[in-house]
Amino acid sequence: MDFDRIVLLADARKRVRDGKTARDIRVQAGVTMEDMAYALGVTQSTISRWEGGSRQPRGDAAIRWAQLLTELDRLNQSVAAA
Repeated sequence: MDFDRIVLLADARKRVRDGKTARDIRVQAGVTMEDMAYALGVTQSTISRWEGGSRQPRGDAAIRWAQLLTELDRLNQSVAAA
């Protein structure tokens, strides 16, 4: 694993450690679990487990989830500021 990938993975794990926060970001953006699952290439039940805290995403899935949540959070903040 190269340096950039390790940094991305560490950042992703830090961002997605709290499933409740992830759920709040997703809901505020108006994105369903089904939409999130489709975008990430996982099942809806996987998203539910991540948000419920019974599982943590790993590897590429963790990176993709953190990136998507970061973008949704930015969108939520820009809408709130408008």
